[in-house]
Amino acid sequence: VFDNVAPSAPTLSATTPPGTSRDASVNIIGSVEANTTVFVFFDAGCPGTAVATGSADALLDGSVVVAVPYNVTVRFYAQSTDLAGNTSPCSDAGPSYLADNIDPTLSNVTTSPASPSNSMTPTIRGTTANENNVQIHTASDCNAPAGAPGTGTLFNDAGVPVSVVSNQLNSFWAQAIDPAGNISTCNPVIYVHDGVPPDSPTGLNTTPATVGQSATPTVRGTIEPGTTGNL
Repeated sequence: VFDNVAPSAPTLSATTPPGTSRDASVNIIGSVEANTTVFVFFDAGCPGTAVATGSADALLDGSVVVAVPYNVTVRFYAQSTDLAGNTSPCSDAGPSYLADNIDPTLSNVTTSPASPSNSMTPTIRGTTANENNVQIHTASDCNAPAGAPGTGTLFNDAGVPVSVVSNQLNSFWAQAIDPAGNISTCNPVIYVHDGVPPDSPTGLNTTPATVGQSATPTVRGTIEPGTTGNL
């Protein structure tokens, strides 16, 4: 059988895992003319040497495997060759993929309101990339989640809410998780809840004494350390 008709260009539809992950080995899924061999490339036009090859069935069931570089977003293109040696045009751009093995950063961790405070509903806030999630923990190994994680956007703004024990020092650790699943170091923060009113001032007196000609007397006495006196 004489065959000089080029097959249609393949269609690349998805990757497994999709989008972004820590895995530098990705499976390509798509469709192509039966009984052809598929060649996968990183560049439009399918120049140079293919980065992976597979059968039409392998492309259809997602078993064409491509090794990708870390921390570089790549886009996939494909070309196919039939049994007669005819080569298809290069495909349109397929899905992109990022193999990410860089741990996220998380810094400037603090509480809102600042510690100490009488609020029973503080939040923990700081700085991280908006696309990250932030998990708050109650153990220094970041293995004791204190509720559901918050978004990076929430952490950077209002803060991730936490529950506290009244009138105690409450220790927390914050950890960021990026879209690929990489995790940051544990970052400690302390919140002291103080709901106990201070002692009443004692020993109050004025200078000058009670009766005098001064229009700007001062009031003196003793108050609990760390408090502010108001008249």
